[in-house]
Amino acid sequence: MSRIKYINSKPIRKDYLLYLYAIHVFLVYLDGFVKFPTILINVTQYLFIALGLVRIIRNKMLRVTPYMEWGLCFIIVMLLSLVYAPNANDGMWLSIIPFSIQFLVYIVLFDNIKTLDDCTWVMHLYMIAGLLFSLVALIFYTGDLFSGRRFGFSLGFNPNEIMVQMILPASFAFFMAYKDEHVNYKYVVSFALCALVLLSTGSKKSVLIALYVIIFLLLKSERKSKIKTIVGLIVAGLLAYYALFNVDFLYNSLGRRVEAFFSLSNNVITNANTTDYTRHMMRRDAFRFFLDSPIWGNGCESFRSISSYGTYSHNNYAEILCSYGAIGGVAYYILPITYLIKSGNRLLFKKEKNIYLCLIVGLIIVYLLIDWGAVTTISRYNMFLFSFCSALYSIQRKVEYAEA
Repeated sequence: MSRIKYINSKPIRKDYLLYLYAIHVFLVYLDGFVKFPTILINVTQYLFIALGLVRIIRNKMLRVTPYMEWGLCFIIVMLLSLVYAPNANDGMWLSIIPFSIQFLVYIVLFDNIKTLDDCTWVMHLYMIAGLLFSLVALIFYTGDLFSGRRFGFSLGFNPNEIMVQMILPASFAFFMAYKDEHVNYKYVVSFALCALVLLSTGSKKSVLIALYVIIFLLLKSERKSKIKTIVGLIVAGLLAYYALFNVDFLYNSLGRRVEAFFSLSNNVITNANTTDYTRHMMRRDAFRFFLDSPIWGNGCESFRSISSYGTYSHNNYAEILCSYGAIGGVAYYILPITYLIKSGNRLLFKKEKNIYLCLIVGLIIVYLLIDWGAVTTISRYNMFLFSFCSALYSIQRKVEYAEA
């Protein structure tokens, strides 16, 4: 497409935008340790969006991507649901506007990501931010980290938010450590530090990092080394199981909660954690409301209004179905499931050996499971994941075609 030429006007450079995004990521990760003014984090985010959109408009080179089509489609679903939502104001301010802001952030970011090297740069950005977060926690907050309490509460953090935040750098570090034939141990150290902080949050969903490791290694390993990989994973799993229930700080922060979760799963209500039981009831009620209006749902943020809880349902599937019905459920999850199926098909049935497809499958499965215990529709991490997987899949596909 033709470019507009401006006299005495310099274009906004791509690398400046990426550096601005890097500053925003570091502010987000370190906020809490260092009390940054909220306005500073918001300014970097909105400035990134504004400069990125100006660059796109100037260059007339906006790429229409599956991620863009997905986001616009879901925004339309949300807007239509305001017609019958019990509280349209809540729907607009608590769902639609936050979703749209994060959607624009990653439209701009991945308009600047065009090569595998660019994708690697983004992964390194999150790894460094996560590693810095882990080092600050280990050096300055050792007592809190190993106290046996859920890491985060004493510092004003939400432990579950830390868990979601640390999944990305831990996953990227493990990918970088094992993506080549020989293990890169500097990334193994980064993974271990991020995983330590991740597990110290006491979030039951933090154990999903182990599932990511298992999926990634099994998909990556050659047939002749598959048995060796399985044996290694079993040994590592037994050691991790022993540590979880015998190392005091891990057991007190996470092990007890895992035991309570399985008590609830087995209907042993007397041993179940009160929070787990409440969230179980929330999910049940949200699915019941969904059945009252299975096609279109009850409207944006409807669970907050029509339930007795006054908040969201703590389950992304239940929340979306309750709010937008089956239409909204399909509109939201069609993007990650499409890439999961495409990547899995190429790895398992077409027997392609592509390390990036292993990463995509592992990340999507983990985040689909996280959604069972959290409402992530407006989460910057889910939005990043969807855009990242979409961009990475498309870029590596183009590389394959170019090399064919």
